[in-house]
Amino acid sequence: MLPADSRKWGTCDAICAERAIVQQLDLPGHPAHGLVARTSMIGALRPQPSPEVMFHQFAIAHALFPENFMQVVGVAPASAANPGPVLLSRPVELDALSRRVLSVFYDGVNTVDSFVSKQRNPDYREHAARVRAIAKHVAKRMGAAGIHVGTNPMNVFFDAHGIPVFFDLKNIASGKLSKHKNKLVKGSARFLLNHPAEQAKQGFP
Repeated sequence: MLPADSRKWGTCDAICAERAIVQQLDLPGHPAHGLVARTSMIGALRPQPSPEVMFHQFAIAHALFPENFMQVVGVAPASAANPGPVLLSRPVELDALSRRVLSVFYDGVNTVDSFVSKQRNPDYREHAARVRAIAKHVAKRMGAAGIHVGTNPMNVFFDAHGIPVFFDLKNIASGKLSKHKNKLVKGSARFLLNHPAEQAKQGFP
């Protein structure tokens, strides 16, 4: 159970994306210390799956492609301070260029003009080029396995070993994967089959 007041989650910088706040927890002595918490934004402009559905989507993706997805570990229940559940995952160590691109995009005010300006940033342009050169080929291979991901440069980053890590899951072929030999994959796929409307709310910021 996380502290009810998210202001007590520590001092690690939080990323305020379009539909969620993502923050690494700084809670020494707490079981969740060091985990990454994703809290859905209230009134987000675009629909999104529930944290429970995202948990099963990423559990499948990580089981099949462990190098290319974050490892989810659980969903913390809603509390007085957090009206919705919180998705918890292990941190991904990103390389220097990915960290710089995150800073470029999520520091400061986000407007249409600033978005266009950020896309002209040399670090962003270099990052987008390697997404096209490397990540899109990996995404195609995943699609053949039933894992469909987004390849927008702001949803794909690279770990310390230069391996692309995808943070935007578009859809899981849950019908196909419900018969998989891996018990975790099979169980999560069956959960998703029972939540088709949630699966339709695509994307993960």
